[in-house]
Amino acid sequence: MDNFGLNTDFSNEDEKKQYYLRFIKQLSDWYSNGKTPELAIEDIRFSLELQKQKLQSLGLDMQLQIQKQEGKSNDSAPLSYADNVFVNSICAKNKRITTSIRNSQKELYSRTADCMMTVIMQNLKQGCVPTPDTAMCCPHCGAPSTLGRLESGCEFCNTKFLMDELYPRIMYFFINDLGDADFDQKKLKNHIVH
Repeated sequence: MDNFGLNTDFSNEDEKKQYYLRFIKQLSDWYSNGKTPELAIEDIRFSLELQKQKLQSLGLDMQLQIQKQEGKSNDSAPLSYADNVFVNSICAKNKRITTSIRNSQKELYSRTADCMMTVIMQNLKQGCVPTPDTAMCCPHCGAPSTLGRLESGCEFCNTKFLMDELYPRIMYFFINDLGDADFDQKKLKNHIVH
């Protein structure tokens, strides 16, 4: 692979799938017991927390159960693209997701659907090290910092990190309902590639 471009070498595909599965488990744990997804960047964590606070302000609780999809699978091989320092990989798998929303008295909504769950993860390009002034939030407390400061110790929580503890990171995830009449697999592939 050149400095920029798509990766057609899938030699570390299993490793990417393992991180994908770890994040799915962490996301599922978030919805069942509130445990923060460690692989998620701070923006995702913040969005999940805002969603939770909004639901709580309405007296609601949402549960998401993410399971393997039965039968035929349209899982895709990870697709990667890189710049000079980072490799971003897109991984997508079919999942069966049950969403339920409850208030204090009863279940108000429940739906099980086959969905395509896609994540974009960022890792360091092999042999590359970002500069110490690369902006990054502390994975422990969420404080804004830089890579160099996090390796020396976060100035707010004093947690120190090794480089391999800071990457990979899940930068974004989205879920498409496969039963949705507007969902088109070709549109998804075009959206990812362009």
